[in-house]
Amino acid sequence: MIQIMGLTSSPLQTFSIADPNTGKPIDCTLRFQPRTQEWYIGITFGTWQLESLKLTYSPNNLIQYSNSIPFGLLVYTVDHFD
Repeated sequence: MIQIMGLTSSPLQTFSIADPNTGKPIDCTLRFQPRTQEWYIGITFGTWQLESLKLTYSPNNLIQYSNSIPFGLLVYTVDHFD
């Protein structure tokens, strides 16, 4: 498991991390929607692309894509809320 460090409260953030299995880059964009108070993520991995997934407290927000990508995304919060 890789913990993503360096995230801030900025409403638009981009970062890239290496896939722990293959080393290929996983490009991510985090976007905050102030009106609904929600965070969304966009992910690109090779030719696979996900535009706007609402982030929720979950052991794997990407479980529905497990046949397409070799990684998941755990979202943890201190208060256990979205």
